[in-house]
Amino acid sequence: MAASDPLPTSRLSPMEVHQRLRTGLAEAVVSRAGIRHEGLNAFLRSTLAGTDPANGSLLSEQLFQAAPGYVSSGKSPNQLQALLHQRTIDAITQTSDTDLRFDYPAYAHQLSTWELLSTQEPQSVLVSSGTGSGKTECFLVPMLDDLVRESAEQGPLTGVRALMLYPLNALIASQEKRLTAWTKPLRGDVRFALYNGLMGTARKSNRDKAEHEIPHQVLYRETLRANPPPILVTNQTMLEYMTIRREDRPILDASKGKLRWIVIDEAHSYIGSAAAELSLLLRRVMNAFDVTPDQVRFVATSATIGSADDQKARDDLQRFLADIAGVPLERAHVVVGKPQPVDLSKVLTASDDPAASSVAERLEGEPQTLASLKALSPDAERILLDLSAHNASEAKPVLPMRAHSFTRAIAGLWTCINADCPGEMRPKDWPFGAVLFDHRDQCPHCQSMVFEIQNCLDCGEPFLPADDMGDRIVPRRSDHDADEFRENSYRDRDHDDDDEEDEHEGIGHPRLIAINPKSEATATAFDVSSGEFTGEAGHFHLTQLDEGRCPACLGNKRRGRPAVFPFRFGTPFLTQNAAPILLEGVSPHQAEHALPFDGRQLISFSDSRQGTARFAANIETNGERGFVRGFIYHAVQKAAQGSDLTDERREELLKKKAALANLVADMPAFKDDIAKIDAELAGGATTGISWKDLVSGLASEPAIGMMAKVWDLDRSERFHDNREALARFMLLRELARRPRNANAMETLGLARLRFPDIERIGPDKLPELIGQKGYSIEDWRGFLYYMVDYLRGQFALEVDDGDARWMPGRARPRNVIGPDQPPGAKRDVSWPLVNTKGRQPDSILLLASALNLDLTSQRDRHEINQVMHAAWNQLTPLLSGVGGTFSLRLEQKAEIEAVDRAWQCPLTRRVLPRLVFGRSPNLVGSGSKIDGKAVLPVEFSNVPRTRPLSLADKKEIRGWLVEDKQVQALRQLHLWTDLHDQAALATPYLRAEEHSAQQPPHRLREFEEQFKEGDINLLACSTTMEMGVDIGSIEAVLMTNVPPSIANYNQRAGRAGRRGQGFSTSLTIARNTPLDLETFADPAGYLRRKLASPRVSLDSDRIAQRHANAYLLAQWFREVEGEFARTKTGDFFGCRADLRPFEGLAPVDAFCEWLDLPTTASATEQGLLRLLRGTGLEYDTEIRGHAAEMFEQEAANFRRTWQRLKEDLDALEGPAKKAIEFQARRLCKEFLLKELANRSLIPGSGFPTSVVPFDTLCAETQKAQERNRPEEEGARDRRYECPTRNADIAIREYAPGAEVVVDGLVWKSAGVTLNWLSPIDSGQREPQNLRWAWWCDHCGGAGSDHQMPDQCAHCGERSITIEQFLEPAGFRVDWNAQPHADTDQAVYIEPKSPKVSVGDALWQPMLQPETGRIRASHEGYIYHHSRGPNDQGYEICLECGRAGDAGTDALKDHWPLTPRNRKAIDRCPGNDEGYAITSALALGHEVLTDVVELQLPGLESDGAAWALGAALRESLARWLGIEPRELGISVAARDGKLGRRVPSVYLFDEASGGAGYAPRLLDDIHHVFERAARVLDCPKECEMGCSACVLAADLYKQQGRLDRRSALLAVQAFLETNAELPQEDRAVPDARAINDAANTLLLRARSGDSISVLLPTVFDLAELTSTKMRTFFSAASARGVPVTLVLDPSSFNKLEEVERRFLRDASVRFEFSLALGKGEDAPFESKPLAELISSDRTTGFFSRDANAAQPGERWGLGDTHAVVAGTLSGPTAYNPINPDDLERQVAAGDQVELMQGFGQCPVGQFGKRFGSKLKQQMEAAGVWSPGSLVRITYADRYLNAPLPMLLFLRTCEALSSDLKADSPVEVDILVQPLKKDRPPHRIFHDWEYEDDRAEVAELLGERFGLDVDLQVTENSDHGRKLELEYADGQKVLVLLDQGFGYWRIAGSPPRHDFRSAPAAQASELLRSSAAVSGVGESYYAVKRSAK
Repeated sequence: MAASDPLPTSRLSPMEVHQRLRTGLAEAVVSRAGIRHEGLNAFLRSTLAGTDPANGSLLSEQLFQAAPGYVSSGKSPNQLQALLHQRTIDAITQTSDTDLRFDYPAYAHQLSTWELLSTQEPQSVLVSSGTGSGKTECFLVPMLDDLVRESAEQGPLTGVRALMLYPLNALIASQEKRLTAWTKPLRGDVRFALYNGLMGTARKSNRDKAEHEIPHQVLYRETLRANPPPILVTNQTMLEYMTIRREDRPILDASKGKLRWIVIDEAHSYIGSAAAELSLLLRRVMNAFDVTPDQVRFVATSATIGSADDQKARDDLQRFLADIAGVPLERAHVVVGKPQPVDLSKVLTASDDPAASSVAERLEGEPQTLASLKALSPDAERILLDLSAHNASEAKPVLPMRAHSFTRAIAGLWTCINADCPGEMRPKDWPFGAVLFDHRDQCPHCQSMVFEIQNCLDCGEPFLPADDMGDRIVPRRSDHDADEFRENSYRDRDHDDDDEEDEHEGIGHPRLIAINPKSEATATAFDVSSGEFTGEAGHFHLTQLDEGRCPACLGNKRRGRPAVFPFRFGTPFLTQNAAPILLEGVSPHQAEHALPFDGRQLISFSDSRQGTARFAANIETNGERGFVRGFIYHAVQKAAQGSDLTDERREELLKKKAALANLVADMPAFKDDIAKIDAELAGGATTGISWKDLVSGLASEPAIGMMAKVWDLDRSERFHDNREALARFMLLRELARRPRNANAMETLGLARLRFPDIERIGPDKLPELIGQKGYSIEDWRGFLYYMVDYLRGQFALEVDDGDARWMPGRARPRNVIGPDQPPGAKRDVSWPLVNTKGRQPDSILLLASALNLDLTSQRDRHEINQVMHAAWNQLTPLLSGVGGTFSLRLEQKAEIEAVDRAWQCPLTRRVLPRLVFGRSPNLVGSGSKIDGKAVLPVEFSNVPRTRPLSLADKKEIRGWLVEDKQVQALRQLHLWTDLHDQAALATPYLRAEEHSAQQPPHRLREFEEQFKEGDINLLACSTTMEMGVDIGSIEAVLMTNVPPSIANYNQRAGRAGRRGQGFSTSLTIARNTPLDLETFADPAGYLRRKLASPRVSLDSDRIAQRHANAYLLAQWFREVEGEFARTKTGDFFGCRADLRPFEGLAPVDAFCEWLDLPTTASATEQGLLRLLRGTGLEYDTEIRGHAAEMFEQEAANFRRTWQRLKEDLDALEGPAKKAIEFQARRLCKEFLLKELANRSLIPGSGFPTSVVPFDTLCAETQKAQERNRPEEEGARDRRYECPTRNADIAIREYAPGAEVVVDGLVWKSAGVTLNWLSPIDSGQREPQNLRWAWWCDHCGGAGSDHQMPDQCAHCGERSITIEQFLEPAGFRVDWNAQPHADTDQAVYIEPKSPKVSVGDALWQPMLQPETGRIRASHEGYIYHHSRGPNDQGYEICLECGRAGDAGTDALKDHWPLTPRNRKAIDRCPGNDEGYAITSALALGHEVLTDVVELQLPGLESDGAAWALGAALRESLARWLGIEPRELGISVAARDGKLGRRVPSVYLFDEASGGAGYAPRLLDDIHHVFERAARVLDCPKECEMGCSACVLAADLYKQQGRLDRRSALLAVQAFLETNAELPQEDRAVPDARAINDAANTLLLRARSGDSISVLLPTVFDLAELTSTKMRTFFSAASARGVPVTLVLDPSSFNKLEEVERRFLRDASVRFEFSLALGKGEDAPFESKPLAELISSDRTTGFFSRDANAAQPGERWGLGDTHAVVAGTLSGPTAYNPINPDDLERQVAAGDQVELMQGFGQCPVGQFGKRFGSKLKQQMEAAGVWSPGSLVRITYADRYLNAPLPMLLFLRTCEALSSDLKADSPVEVDILVQPLKKDRPPHRIFHDWEYEDDRAEVAELLGERFGLDVDLQVTENSDHGRKLELEYADGQKVLVLLDQGFGYWRIAGSPPRHDFRSAPAAQASELLRSSAAVSGVGESYYAVKRSAK
């Protein structure tokens, strides 16, 4: 039954609430389903309301848990004069805000914290305590006391002493009230400021006024910067800005050395990378404030930060605090709030049951069920009530408690098809087997097939949907609507007729198996296990849909819903039914004014913002409509029952009757008024209440005033201060239409409309034909009412548009055109007459049937038309209109009356208030087989009491609802449901509002205050509210999904019972997901889950380097007086937006030069040391060098993009040229801060660089938004007042065409905002950055470019997928938009899976080559995209931002999305601009982050790959100590090692820019896989995957296809293969396979160890400077581990002078030593690679793959054979190289030079530049001989790639130009055979084929005028020698230490198409615009060679 409205002293106990939820929800579900099968309905009622979740009950058993207070210190602040300053005590105990007076004893943990934080030497404290335990006071009291003491000495304080850091703006705002209360008494000596994006600016007069009136708070930014307050409450973003923004420097300057408090509230929200980011940010902040950690008191608080009940947990929390703060462990303390133990003496006082003590002790342990407590005492329920003092008016609870209830969504209903099934769960008269509440492929009892039970929404007939495959029948699965709200509305909404066919998506011919045997069905037999037809007659009755209609009733086909519907009820349905019941168990709120639902309060939580908004709107609408229905029902019931007349009233009526009698002759309409008077005089009632009177009565109700707060000015000016207008709309919403099926006043039988004008029609007005057919005037009136309902159904009503827009279904008023009138407007409807062709109107069919007329007969058609004319004429008094168009005057002509006698429709089984010619009007024209005359008369009895109701009245009504025979009879017929109960009990109005980040701050504050006052009953919250926003005392919490972790659950449930209440209640709705349903099945297990203690992971070098970059860049900007936050990207990188040359030194180059200055090193050394302490970069001495390298790389990339745009601009004309100019402006005008964060050069976590707003500003809301901004406030970015989402979510949730629910209103996104740079409401049109995204399904490459790519940039594959995309700055509604309130029908755009790529990173084997392969990149790429509702993309107008579906005419002649002056409405200029309207675009968002890709043999299915990804993520997260949600997973089919398609599993960092977590998988693959195997080995032995193993919350889409068993087999095979090496790979007895020797050496090396790298006899000297080798040397040096390169003596002796000098310089630059020695080969020709030498052992690294020993990118990787490591008996002996041997004396005349001053050089200019250097040295050596060069010979065994070949031949071209004789110079090239190490695609990759290398070299030679001959030999010289031969035989030798491999590509390396023909390759090289630069030092020598 429905919610009641008990007296203020009455409320239900949690146990009673739980029981009402059981019965109420079960009844609501069965009633709403409306299945026509009494046995099944009875079964469902009993089962759903049962107590066994395993057998289908809706609620699991209720759990009870002790929720005691906390141990008290026994001392109030006024007793702590020794600890606190008297002024502090006075401020907090005597504040004028009585609610915030701290005049009571402090908790023990509060006092302990105060004592720790009040010591002379700063200490840091982490407070771990439950919700509502006063954690804010823990830090605020001692902090305030410290500042009070300082102000007592210095007076008013200036400069920040305390930073209070909160993760959410809502939490920042929540501190204002307490800080005001406690600082106001200090009269400006101690001030505070709330510094976030919401802080505004103001003119000086207003600032002065504020400082005078509110001296304790800084309100404006100007004041903050001029006179910073000592307390600054802020967030991470604002801290980031403060460290870099010039305008905030005054804050820092005024606060230098003063900061001594940093408070981190809700510290549990900082996990993994977030914790590391925060810790490093705080270090930068302390540098900026010029303080060190030892000078600062850090306080971290959270209600749910780890399990602090054991010593290990305390130790972990202590380490967490020390790492966050950067302080020593001994100065970090953990204070735990201890629950107050139960006082057993009070227990015995509170309860006389001897078992009460045992019950209390049990509750103090784990959550208990009532059954477990009843084992201790049969009166356990009474004990619970006694201990909680639930029924005591004044007694305090001995043991406060929390009651936990869990219910579940219903996913459907299924049945075993076997009638002989042994399962016992079956209804009476059920023709099949057991009924199941969860889907199974086979019956668990008999293994037969399982079919879903569905029923017709019209007639309720149940069926089993099936697919007929010809030879067998199989079950058909129903489609799930992804939108639960829309699906929930199907049962409540009527739909228009629709002739379109629904597409059947089954696999065979659709059939229905009838449950109730049908004559038209075919009785057949089939095997119950296989479905094969037996060919015999049987008891299965097969039928089919009749053109999409139910075969039982042939009801009209309905658009938007299927003919038969599953038994499915989701969260929205359960929420709207559960909320009123929960409120019955909540105490009323005492107030002087009327409150909705007596001010009872409830908060709900949803993890979805849109879910939060729609839940609030759904419940609010139901609350309004429930109240109005109850009001109407009681009003008409009261009118129907009449009342005893007083003498005065009788006299008044007689006089009135006499007066009317004299007028009736002239005005017959007064007859009706006289009839009403006669009825009242006779003791009866008037037959109806006029619409006007009902409106007046409703408007006088206090509830309407409450509703007006919802329908305020922000929503509708129409209803704000006009209660009658709002009451009129509320009645219209209920009575404007009479639906067939939906719940409405008339279909429920609660009331009906009555029209006196129809009732006055006498027999003389009966049409002759109607009388001839035997019908009476009552029958004719029935037909007239039917035609009125037709007008209502067409919404041909006289209704104001201001009311109509808010009507359900988004109805728009129409006019009806009278008979024989010309057609009107397109939307108008014509009065029905007989059609000459086509389908006849239902009214015509009804008349033809009732009058037995033939529509083919002309005479009969004429007679029907005559009847319709008569009906029109008699209804004309009800209509208004002119010119032949009319509308129904419902409000002026209608009355509402009670229903005493009615009929049940045989089709819909709803109430029919009237019949039409003795039949149901619902069966007219449907062709239904149901007899329209088979209506059932029913009677409704009068409710015994009418409003207003006392408690006794309600009790009487409850008894009547149970005992009245007519009510019971109606219940049996499904004509009396829970909705009738609610109406009878006059359900009070329930107000619900949305509290989420979508709402503007002022709105949230309003709602919080109204909720505290009881003016809001249900506050629907997103996750924001769980973190401690103060909303007063509440007793109940509703969760619309199971929270993702027990920490979230505890915080949400803990919001109730915070003020010492005896009982608090929580109800959690488990959605139809495995995670939620597991919790529902075992809620006690869920509540017993323990929280892992948090930790700070500071070992991410990438995060640390980004913070170092930010620190260094901020320092540089400060030195040069620049403005970091406002600098544009193009200005910084030296690229002008107009594509003209930049003059002077680019700032980025100046910054890089500054980094290399000695003064910079000394100025930043201490800051970097403090910043990087404890990180992986702590001992890295090259931090500034790393920063310079990163910025130089990005500068080169940026400039290359800019150069390509410039080249395009020069080549184009017209609109295309204009588009390029726009792209250049967008590229160069982006804020530097955002661009550097997006490019991962500085931290992105603190900056809102990817936050996208949804702007609802339009003509309608402009006034409201201006009204909510104070007049004195200055400029403020309105982005902070708009709903926002991260870009990856916004591009689908806010995408054009999507509908967004905000504050109960549904807004449709119409386009994108074009102002990515200026404020959101500036109206600026700024250039948009259109890019092309591409992805390759072969290699997995992906990326984007300004130009359309034609092939994969990584593998050269031409069959790639491309799409052009726009990354929007925001989204907005149309300026003329009018939102609606139909939240059930909001349009949602399905997300697309992101594209994840690891780029062109090299594959490496996972241990042994045959056990899989893996690769990782710190520059991985993720592309999120959305292509609109039809997946066709969008056309977007770049002039105004309007978007439309591509391929349509949506933008043809469109109006601007927002008019420029916001007044004029005209055609958008973009219609006439050739470049303005784009072709099909996607909306995209790119992310650069760390990505790992792996391919594991044995993974044959997508589901197994997803399961492996989930297991690896869980394993890696546990190993690293981070949260699994820090890592993302993706799976895609890719080309495998042998070209076969295999699943690739991706793991990637979710943190912006990457945190370095995913690549850590490569650090110890075997260990991570071992952990993954344990994850996959499910303890519950599930089939596919569950939350106990791999099913995480973000894998809901994969939940049906996970295959953890196959994944486990693949992982076990991997571990088994790698458990023991093949004999030939065992270089040493204990050898184990490793992944990468370089990585393993660095991981295993400890302080005091050393590393020897054993170089092979032949190697490429240049590869010592490769990225991998340089990184290895640098990392070893940073760790303090010396590295020695051991060269073979024979190879060293062959080195030329330039090579020796290179080795000398490289050893100094990269900090390694050089030695001579020779490592011994191991068995089976395993080559030694390296040795790790420790004090107690030597570990050797070997591989049979000779390439693994070659220095370079693949050093230490075994491609053909594994790299192994094992113990050696001792290290290899070696002798250090004598320094003199590295720089021998050169021969006289020879020149040895260091390559200097080369810089960056385009490859086209390389030959001239290098040639000029050679010329200088050759002239110095006397060997420069112009006109005589005949041959150049170059020996270089490593000249294998296009880039060095091009550079060499360009050099030859330059030398030939200066020195050649008459004939072309011959060029001989001596090289070694190619080695295929990877598929090439970059210009520096090696060729795959010898012929390609030779032909390209020859073709390039031809273009350069050279005669090239390339010779391949195995025995080329060791060194790189360039020999020039003159005509006289003289030879000159040029020795190059690294050859042309010394020069590397500057910036992003261009790709090279190795697949194209040699001629095309040569042409591509000739056109190359790439630039090169040298890496490190390089030597070259010029010497005269003997003739």
